[in-house]
Amino acid sequence: MTRADDDFIAEHWTMEYSGDDMGPQLYLQSAAKRGFVCKPRTCATYSGANYILLGLVLVRLAHVWSWQDFSQLSVIPARLWETDRYSQTSFLHLGRCIQYPGVAHQFAWNYWRPEPLPQRFDDLAFSSCLNGWTMGNIASTGKDLATFFYDLFTLAPEEGGFLNATSLQAMQDFKRLNDTWCQGPSGYGSCSYGMGLLSDQVGQDVWRVLDGTPGSAADARILGHPGEDWGSGCSPCGYNPKFGFGICMAYTSVIGMNCSGDFRANYYAVQEVTKSPEPSGWRSAPPSTAEVDVAADVDVARRGTAPDYNIRTQSEARMKSGTCLYGKDVRE
Repeated sequence: MTRADDDFIAEHWTMEYSGDDMGPQLYLQSAAKRGFVCKPRTCATYSGANYILLGLVLVRLAHVWSWQDFSQLSVIPARLWETDRYSQTSFLHLGRCIQYPGVAHQFAWNYWRPEPLPQRFDDLAFSSCLNGWTMGNIASTGKDLATFFYDLFTLAPEEGGFLNATSLQAMQDFKRLNDTWCQGPSGYGSCSYGMGLLSDQVGQDVWRVLDGTPGSAADARILGHPGEDWGSGCSPCGYNPKFGFGICMAYTSVIGMNCSGDFRANYYAVQEVTKSPEPSGWRSAPPSTAEVDVAADVDVARRGTAPDYNIRTQSEARMKSGTCLYGKDVRE
């Protein structure tokens, strides 16, 4: 298992080289170079690289020539696909987000850039939408994602569903994560992970009960997988077993873009909306050693762009951005 910090490479790449696509091979090369977090089967950690490896297995099973030719929608059972249940879901490939119909503008803060303010929000419509391929190149709506988790937990294969009961139960064999980025019931580093499902995560199934009703927090538990990239996200996202519904809340900026003051005060806007326990402070520290290392990987890889990396440059498109400066939103 690789370090969770390796997921930063896709983010740095997208923000620094908006005209380029980073294929899965390059991500795997960076992850492999860092080695294991621990010996296999001795700890649990979240690994984006494993999702990419699974994608490469699916490419082989689908008998297509390359990862770019693989249709990820093919994993949806035919009976569900024929009902048009996921009509607003697509999996993106090479190219900028703006070239794909129906993909919303999303805005990202370059949090690793030097302080002090002004800081900048970038409109990622003009950046690559590949986002780690099978690790996260999905474009969808809250409705489609809520429908997916409802179908996952309620429909058996003979009814057109995704998994049988044995496989679904195996996905819920949760292990305590070795990662410190995930905030759980007792702070950062206390989340749990199964096979594609997260548990014990603030904003997902850890809630602050406003009226103090005993047991009501457990009733609101969500089984699923929230998600975030550098410009958008969804949380909570999953299925509620108590009342039998799917729910996903999507947003197009990971932090609130209020330029009337120090926008970092809105860093935990999602937690405020969902009434989750809020961490103290905001992220204003210098980038970590791991993040600096990843940024260096991006620079090295960018200088050595080889054809087998599946990288395509679109220099004719100009990246647009917005800057928070003295209480105004300045368009460049």
